[in-house]
Amino acid sequence: MAAALRIPGSETPRAEARLAAMVLDLTAMANAVDAPTEALRRALEAVCDHTDWAVGHAWERDTSGALRSTGLWHLDDPARASPLRDATLELDLSDGLGPIDDLVAEGEVAWIDDLSGDRRLRRGGAARACGLRSGCWVPVTARGAVVAVLEFVTDGSHRPAEDLLGALAFVGAQLGRVFARSAVNVAAAEALAEAMQASRVGAALVAMMAREAQSPIGALVAAAGAHEGPRGAAATQSARLSRMLHGTMDLARLAAGGVAQEPAQVNVGALLAELLCEHRSQAEARGIELRWRNDAPGARCHANAYCLRRALRELFDNALRFTPGGAITLRLWRDGASLMVELRDTGRGMGPAFLPRALEPFTQEHRDDEASRDGAGLGLALARAWLQVVGATLRLQSHPGEGTTVWVCLPALDGDREGAQKSHESIVISGTYNIITAK
Repeated sequence: MAAALRIPGSETPRAEARLAAMVLDLTAMANAVDAPTEALRRALEAVCDHTDWAVGHAWERDTSGALRSTGLWHLDDPARASPLRDATLELDLSDGLGPIDDLVAEGEVAWIDDLSGDRRLRRGGAARACGLRSGCWVPVTARGAVVAVLEFVTDGSHRPAEDLLGALAFVGAQLGRVFARSAVNVAAAEALAEAMQASRVGAALVAMMAREAQSPIGALVAAAGAHEGPRGAAATQSARLSRMLHGTMDLARLAAGGVAQEPAQVNVGALLAELLCEHRSQAEARGIELRWRNDAPGARCHANAYCLRRALRELFDNALRFTPGGAITLRLWRDGASLMVELRDTGRGMGPAFLPRALEPFTQEHRDDEASRDGAGLGLALARAWLQVVGATLRLQSHPGEGTTVWVCLPALDGDREGAQKSHESIVISGTYNIITAK
């Protein structure tokens, strides 16, 4: 990159800095943009802005290997450039682009001083009619092949300095990285589609293998506990393996569609209160205060109660695991036709780089602590899978060192009225519970 930006004395330091800034900006853009069309558009604008070239246009290879117009143009004066643009749209590309094909075939930047002087050049007359004299063609290369070409036309007649041509060659290579990424993404999407077609068979196979392993692992857990006691290293690792096995079985069963819907009317507040009671002793042992606010007493949803309970339990277990002291706040309220469950903890939180992958199975943010070593990275993935069965959605927000908030959106039961009956959450006021009832 440094060689591409080095100026051999033909430009002023100010021009050198402008050129370097353009190249660096386009390199950063190529790192951030995934769509080739958007990358080409931004490159046309940046190069024309830097050089004051009147026309910028992009060609792209189609599935047959021929260059086709992308329809992307940068025109300083659209009316002036209309003959060239019209000629481009009417161009018969069955024979290619004339000498331009040869110029870019080897992946080198091409410059033609006099467009009208080369009879082989297609659209030369149209360029002359616009008062445009010279042109530059920049190949965009990906994996050794030219996948697109940037085309610039100007009324100047002098060949640009070599530092500019070298910088444009570098820009073409950077744009090629966008095309390469796009090809990988397309291939990945096709592979995903194929994998989804076979997912039911694969999930059934995983479930069968997990069931076969369940008995020997159960025996290992019992033997390790008897030999070392409940806090022994072997017992701890065996219990972790058992949890991972059961989680894998659940994921496989859900992916294979092996869970019956069997919906019923579920009192969501009562279900949450039961979960609080379930986790009370564990929260006390970890010095965690549990807070519960019910702003929709008696609210119900139509769902599979077992699946909803499993999802909320996974979320609660996950919050307890990664909250070493502090508080966990649980809240239920109504939002239009939906019921919202919020679970907020003051735990360690997750970083922004990891958060997009937090719901993937077997993924954990790398940290050298007991919670990470003891987990399998299945909690949030299982919660989402169980919620998908009941038609609920899951949303996360997290900040390192501040904690994580999870929102679950459930469809409220038609005809249910807020406050129609009192929920029984008030009976769990004890210990570390801080109950806030709706007014």
